[in-house]
Amino acid sequence: MAGIVKVNPIIQSIANTTVGSEVKQTISDLKEIDTYLTEISKANSSMSKSELSRIGDNSFEVASKYGKTVTDYLAGIQEMSRAGYENADRMAELSAAIQGAGSITAELANKYLIATDRAFQMNGSIKTLTQTLDGATNITNKNTVNMADLAEGISVVGSQAASSQMEINEVTAAIGTLIAVTHESGSEMGNAF
Repeated sequence: MAGIVKVNPIIQSIANTTVGSEVKQTISDLKEIDTYLTEISKANSSMSKSELSRIGDNSFEVASKYGKTVTDYLAGIQEMSRAGYENADRMAELSAAIQGAGSITAELANKYLIATDRAFQMNGSIKTLTQTLDGATNITNKNTVNMADLAEGISVVGSQAASSQMEINEVTAAIGTLIAVTHESGSEMGNAF
């Protein structure tokens, strides 16, 4: 019986339950992370291997900071890369911050960021977008408006309002007021606006 190792049945039982399933899950998670990093590199061909490695390393810290999973954060980077942002990792981090602060979905947070950035020609400026989001958060804190409704409304009306020479803070205040007064959804108030 050379070459056959006999494993203690108790150790085998533990490995098959808790530890074994955790190891399998970890391997599965790592494969998913690798898939996202591969897709991010495809969407952003100018990204170097060291930049991609930095994103992979930072993803754990950023995800933990905002209460997201690593794959949620990497999915945000992938979305922002596909939208053409060179600073996709910073845009995804801002999206994660909005999701945590406003209890909104990743899809809506990304849509809101991209629509606001493009409509008001912010050119992916994290500083300008952060100031805009701080203003929106201030409105939601002082009124009976939630971030999801505000984001929906601005996503609907943003480009039209910007082409009418309105500033983002004016649009945000108007949508917030409409939602607070009527108690209707953000998309309805965006269309009404």
